[in-house]
Amino acid sequence: MKLKQPYHAFPTSMTQVFPIKKSEKPSIFLYVNMNLVRLLKLEELLTQEGCELLSGFETSWDMTPLSLAYSGHQFGYFTNLGDGRATILGRLKGFDFGLKGSGPTRFSRGGDGLVPLPAAIKETLYAHALSSLHIPSSRVLSVTYTHHNAYRDEVLPAAVLCRLMRSSMRIGTIQYASKYLTSNETIQCLDVAIETLWPSLQTVSNKYEQFAMQCMTNWAQLVAQWQSVGFVHGVLNTDNVSLAYETIDFGPCAFLENVQLNKAFSSIDVYNRYAYAKQSEIIRFNASVFLDAMVSVLKDPQESVEEYHTRYLSLFDSTYHKTMETLSAKKLGLNKPDLELWNQLLNLCESLSLDFTQTFVDLTLNVSALYGKDERLDAWLKLHQKRVHEEGLNPKEREEMMLSVNPMIILRHDLVNTIIDMCLDQDFSLMDEVMEILKTPFDLKHANHPLFKRSMSDIVTTCGT
Repeated sequence: MKLKQPYHAFPTSMTQVFPIKKSEKPSIFLYVNMNLVRLLKLEELLTQEGCELLSGFETSWDMTPLSLAYSGHQFGYFTNLGDGRATILGRLKGFDFGLKGSGPTRFSRGGDGLVPLPAAIKETLYAHALSSLHIPSSRVLSVTYTHHNAYRDEVLPAAVLCRLMRSSMRIGTIQYASKYLTSNETIQCLDVAIETLWPSLQTVSNKYEQFAMQCMTNWAQLVAQWQSVGFVHGVLNTDNVSLAYETIDFGPCAFLENVQLNKAFSSIDVYNRYAYAKQSEIIRFNASVFLDAMVSVLKDPQESVEEYHTRYLSLFDSTYHKTMETLSAKKLGLNKPDLELWNQLLNLCESLSLDFTQTFVDLTLNVSALYGKDERLDAWLKLHQKRVHEEGLNPKEREEMMLSVNPMIILRHDLVNTIIDMCLDQDFSLMDEVMEILKTPFDLKHANHPLFKRSMSDIVTTCGT
């Protein structure tokens, strides 16, 4: 099997050919996504040589791995970055096959290039959970162990994670090209993105404008999808926003449990920049940074910078608003959108410390369970029931609509930590069980599942770098 060489058209100053090393001891598979293996017909990887390949070691496979430079606005400040612990093995069947934790690159900035096993397990779980919720996400193909340790606050076994993405390019890729390379080289990067993600645009006269419009639309839809299930990414720097509109770089992420709209769960996000309620605002900011990097390509000489930004960001705004209207209406069991009613419920959930997911499960299956908690919630429920009655939607159709967007289970913070602790003790049984259940989060049989009970501890997360 041959991996297509990644980004052959990229400016060479943005890449590093990653040196393939020899394995000291045989690598070990800790996890393999058999669904992906079967779907993509990758059974050849289920060998010791395949394990070495997915661990970043020398094999007979035809490939030239690359690491990629990019920039980023991290917590609002511009930074030079790059694949400090990641490599791209190549492209196959529409995906970049990338490794995380395979060792340092010239972009590592003094880091060891390794990924502690807890971070690898966490990304595997969250990527699977989001994909099962029909939210675009990178996917983890495998997690391997190479007999190395990662030294962080404690000594942890290091893992190598193989992730599949439609593209490894992110907003920071275009930022880097715009700041450090020529206009032609920036266009070169955009051409690679378009060829990879939207090949149908290659022959269109205004392909860069169309590509930018597509980005605005899809970023707006993605953040609305996150918010509809209570997902908080946690580190929405521009280097973590994919041009492929997938959820990538799972670090300090979590699902809302107790509703806390303006609280971030990252241990280093002291100003709550990346809280649940601020995610659309942050993605919009990142989109504006993308437009700044594209100004030499997209901006009409006759328009002002403000007019240029408005032309694209108005599409982001309208798409986000429309998507939130659609998703929130379905979650409430309404045909007609009512964002005011939606926001009222979220605010009530916060003031009463209600669980995000369970509230919508109760609203779907057993609304009586919500009555009697507080007179303000009772008043909201009566208003909601009045709206339902006025619309006159068939009860069965309404329930089916709500069940399509209100999952019975989400990945709980305490459950993730329990799985990680067991994996560190070389017991992957709970992880296997949870991964299987997460395949069908909307299935009624999972309602009130004991494994997915509300977390008792506060949600505090780290990126694991």
